[in-house]
This record gives sequence, structure tokens and C-alpha cells, in this order.
Amino acid sequence: ISYSLVDLSYNNGLGKVFNKNTLIDTGNIADGITAIRHGNGRDWWILYKKWFFNNNFIYKILLTPQGLSPVSTQNIGLSFSNGSFYRLIPSPDGSAIVGLCNSSISIEKFSFDRCTGNLSNHSVIYNGTGSPPYSFWDGAISPNNRFLYVTTIGVPEYVFQIDLLNSNAYQNKIVVDSIDSLSNTGSAIRLAPNGKIYR
Repeated sequence: ISYSLVDLSYNNGLGKVFNKNTLIDTGNIADGITAIRHGNGRDWWILYKKWFFNNNFIYKILLTPQGLSPVSTQNIGLSFSNGSFYRLIPSPDGSAIVGLCNSSISIEKFSFDRCTGNLSNHSVIYNGTGSPPYSFWDGAISPNNRFLYVTTIGVPEYVFQIDLLNSNAYQNKIVVDSIDSLSNTGSAIRLAPNGKIYR
């Protein structure tokens, strides 16, 4: 992971790069890096995972007007050793994060403190059980922070709605849509500023 500094006051608003590709962290970074606004409304938490390490580390960096904090880690959640495909999906209010791991076929949930950056209240929504065991490509959380929407990889490809307030959330999932595609891929989905989820 690296960063660059751009001053947008140069070149009629097009900007000028002052510091390019400054290294923050090395290693095998998983796909699902994410950012959550700090509780002060100004700073940002940057979170990510690494793979090819059998651990449950979540890596965190705080971005402030003074720059980036050193990388810190927190041991929480499921351990895996081949999680190159891992999404971190924050709720719109930043109070929760859902983790999707394709390689271990799992969905896990954390509470997130936007002021301290600490994760807590880990729970497993899905651990690969059931027939067939679905692998997941992407997800988004509804504007009211209650419903998780996930897309699967496979033929057909499904979109599931999962109620995060339900104690048996995965068992009571709802099939929202399916695509009988010819390729074994999944769809990316995102919550847009208009409150709708697009894929």
C-alpha cells in the first residue's frame, strides 16, 4: 500500500503530484481495503487484511490532516491462510463492518467504534455449511444499516438479502435475484449516494 500527495491548486485545478508512491505497508494485501469516516467527522480510518498468513489480523491506519498514523493491528475474527479475496464492507453509519472471504466461504460481522478504531462483537453469519456452499463476490449494506446484500460466484449467480438483526440471519436469507450466466463470476455491488444499491 502506498500513497501520493497532490496539490489541486496547481495547473488550473488539475493538480500537481508532490509526493508519489510513498510506501505505507508491504505484503500480500487482500482485495477489500476500505475507509470509514472517524467519529469526529474529519479524519478517516483505513482498514485492510493480508493473506498467506494464518491469522485473524485486521490492519488499521488513521488519516488526519497531519498525515497517516503508523499501521496498527487487531486480532479479531476468523483465521485463514489463503484469503486473497476478502472484502471489508462498512455499514453506512460506520457502526458495523461485514467481512466476506471467498476462499474460506464465510461471512463475519464486527461492531466498529469510529472514535477509537476498535472492532468488537465478532459474530459468524455463514461458515460454509449448507448445500450447496456458496462463495461470495461482493456485498453492500442498506441505508438503514440493517440488510446485507451479497452476490455469489457460480452458475446461476444469486443476490441474497440477509437481515443483520436476525439471530439466524443466513438461514433466513431471501433470494432477491439470480442470473443464469455462462461464466463462473460474480457481480460487484455498491450502495450509491441516492440510497439505492447497484450491481
